[in-house]
Amino acid sequence: MESAALPRSERDLPLYDILRYHLGYADESFQAARFDPGKRIRPLVCLLACQAAGGDGEQVLPVAAAIEMIHNFTLIHDDIQDQSALRRHRPTVWSLWDTAQAINAGDALFAAAHMMLAKGRELGLRADTILDLSDALHQTTLRIVEGQVLDLGYETRPDVHASEYLTMIGGKSAAIIGFTSAIAAYGAFFIPKSYGTSIAMTGGPEMALWGFLVFYVSCLAITWAVYTRPGGHLHDIERGRVATPAGAATAAR
Repeated sequence: MESAALPRSERDLPLYDILRYHLGYADESFQAARFDPGKRIRPLVCLLACQAAGGDGEQVLPVAAAIEMIHNFTLIHDDIQDQSALRRHRPTVWSLWDTAQAINAGDALFAAAHMMLAKGRELGLRADTILDLSDALHQTTLRIVEGQVLDLGYETRPDVHASEYLTMIGGKSAAIIGFTSAIAAYGAFFIPKSYGTSIAMTGGPEMALWGFLVFYVSCLAITWAVYTRPGGHLHDIERGRVATPAGAATAAR
């Protein structure tokens, strides 16, 4: 992921060394090293959700990498806005290389995220699927930015209500987790368009995820009803009308 997403230019710009530093691949003098890269829970959820839903984990790797890049893009900008001195127990990018260069680094990670999505073509993703993925990721990024705007506004308010906080955090954290889970659960094929549409229809990622939960439960209920109805496979097994491996083994004894 490091070499694919962060190519060196012909002029070997320090920008890419700064990105490697932030991602945990280099120290402050840009020497190769290994540091805490963060939990990486978002790409992990993406891969696990894809596999749990029967999708191809390898095919969703570009999506997982893009999600991690977007997350780190927001972290660099968040550190600037909060004036945070440390990130993952090390000095933040802006505190070492000033605010302007930190903004450049964050912008570069945003671009790298969409470059990673485009690499889905090499793993068999269709062009229209990649476009849908990119659109959904842009929508998610916008939700994150909206949440950050609210967060900054709440810093000087002593009367922030719980409902306002939930709206804010629903943008900052829930948006990208919702994107991660929903995209992966459909194996990165069908969900981009439907997830974006669901957000538009319901007004937010939380309600969109509730919609998908209802969808999955409905599928489970329909499947159970079909297989357990009179004449269904499970109905016949329960009544001993269909030979099962366990039943055959018992009878052989």
